[in-house]
Amino acid sequence: MAGNTRDFQGKTCLYKRKHSTLKDDYEWDKPMPSTEWPHSALRADIMETTDLITYPTEIFADGSKIGDKVGAEVAIFSEKRLVRKCKYRLQNHCSNNQAEQIAILKALEQLLSLPDQNKGTVAIYTDSKVTLDSPKNNTRHSVLIEEIRNMVRNLKQQNWTIHFGWVKAYAGIEGKEIADTLAKDAAQDEKDGTYAYDRIPISTVASRVKEEGLKNGKRNGKMQ
Repeated sequence: MAGNTRDFQGKTCLYKRKHSTLKDDYEWDKPMPSTEWPHSALRADIMETTDLITYPTEIFADGSKIGDKVGAEVAIFSEKRLVRKCKYRLQNHCSNNQAEQIAILKALEQLLSLPDQNKGTVAIYTDSKVTLDSPKNNTRHSVLIEEIRNMVRNLKQQNWTIHFGWVKAYAGIEGKEIADTLAKDAAQDEKDGTYAYDRIPISTVASRVKEEGLKNGKRNGKMQ
């Protein structure tokens, strides 16, 4: 019975943390409230790349977590020529998935500031299938995923067409290798104290709740 009670208490604590009903020193990466979800008629159209199109603008996005260091990077090519590269540091407790998502979001944001860029069809590549699948999954409403959807929708209104594609890691693709290298550099760059993202992932919430449950269980066991 004690084990079942601790399991129930742990699930209750996890629910409260995920839905911000418990106070904490950290901001958890909880789902966006349903009141802020866009109407179904306004959902972003997430399209995949195709071999039938030659993309004048190609963007390679990547995230990296090395130990407790997390970074993301974007490499932008116009007509096969590297025109911009950016790197971003995330808070140490962030996950690799969050880094991959930040990379996609920053890639979309960069389109708005490219000089002499004709609006058209753009390919954004990543080696994260989870990141590619999440915006298409209407049950996913994390802050980053919703921001990616919003950016795609806004860019479409400005006559951009965004296609997303998967590239194999370590496949020898120039853009992918640049993104991978700079993402690792960003993860280990401690000179800049600012972070592109700092919310604690839900997976960490679950782990911490489990650890707290085990500690409380051991403590109660000693007290008996």
